[in-house]
Amino acid sequence: MNIKHENSPCCQAKIYKFGNKRRQCSRCKKTWTKYARKCGRKAMRSNQQLISKVLGQGRKLVHLAERKGSVSISALSRRLKKDMTRKKRENEFPIGWLVMIADALWFNLGGRRWTLYIVAVRSTTGDQAYFLDQVLLLGRESGDGWHETLSHIPVNIYNRILAMVSDGFRGLCALVKENKWVNQRCHFHLILQFQVQLGNWKKLPDSPYRKEILSVVCGLLKTIDKETEYTEKLYELLSDKKCPP
Repeated sequence: MNIKHENSPCCQAKIYKFGNKRRQCSRCKKTWTKYARKCGRKAMRSNQQLISKVLGQGRKLVHLAERKGSVSISALSRRLKKDMTRKKRENEFPIGWLVMIADALWFNLGGRRWTLYIVAVRSTTGDQAYFLDQVLLLGRESGDGWHETLSHIPVNIYNRILAMVSDGFRGLCALVKENKWVNQRCHFHLILQFQVQLGNWKKLPDSPYRKEILSVVCGLLKTIDKETEYTEKLYELLSDKKCPP
């Protein structure tokens, strides 16, 4: 049917011109525009600075909302979610066997706990890590959350993973055993756990001995040429009767 003889969508009656851009139904007098547009304001561009501030610098949405003044926390959280979905990958993954680095960050958005699961991979012979797509899930960090996160990894990358570096989370260790990967503890978390066991706040009598063990462990992690020397020293300390259980 010719558009010239088209009827109104509401009453199927004759249509009259109502100004330059609008039309009117001859029966119910309802008007509408010729150029239908999407309701609401125009979609904003992806703000990569917001992602960098929250994920890169560790800044909280509460503080960012206070600085902006006119933007609420819920609005910033929605923008962050949109920016993360719009973010496109710009890097290419390395070839050969891979080592996976896994960690999680948690946020309070809208009064609820959210966990961001972060995964990166690097070549066994390289020193540069490449981040995979992050997964944001409701709730605390869990083994099920990590299982769902790893299910999003492409098959051509997943099949080339040989080892995982993590903070020792129990759910991650279970996945390492399931996939028969090499389980490596993150050096930062390993040293942090040793520092917690120093016993300074308890004023333990064997605190100097614990500090000596920590010193040898730090030296072993940093050395390249004296690995055998530090290893023998560490075994000597651990086999001593003074070593705390």
